[in-house]
Amino acid sequence: MQPPHDPQWSFEQNRAIAEQAHDRVFKTANMLNEASVNGGNLALRMVLLINGGAAVALLSFMNALPKEQKQAIAGALAWLAWGVVAAALALGMAYFTNRCAAGAQLSRQTQYQAPYVVPGPRTAMWTRFYWAFHILAVLFGLTSLVLFVVGMLQVKSAFINL
Repeated sequence: MQPPHDPQWSFEQNRAIAEQAHDRVFKTANMLNEASVNGGNLALRMVLLINGGAAVALLSFMNALPKEQKQAIAGALAWLAWGVVAAALALGMAYFTNRCAAGAQLSRQTQYQAPYVVPGPRTAMWTRFYWAFHILAVLFGLTSLVLFVVGMLQVKSAFINL
């Protein structure tokens, strides 16, 4: 024999399940966001460091070079400087990516009936901004790396040809 149907008991059971689902979604989102933020920031700091470090290294021994080599290396310094700019822009885009990810997550609406968490009226907007900034951050990061390689090839050419 089944117990009599109690609507209040059913509601409380459903509510407990819904709150667990809400907690799982938000905890997972926080964990993934923290991991992606840390990994992305580390990668972007590294590109900033290699571009800036290469520029400082070149500047530190430029006085000992003949004028022709100084002029050739000056062009390489410009590539490295643009690499620093691209890395800084990538860090800025990474910040906005993370902000939009948080906005998308926080814009979701919770409810006490399955599916418990649904997109809110602004979730799609935050998600579009998230992807735009994410793509820009990756492109600026890769651009910074490419500018470093071009700058180093120019340094190599300056030393070989002069």
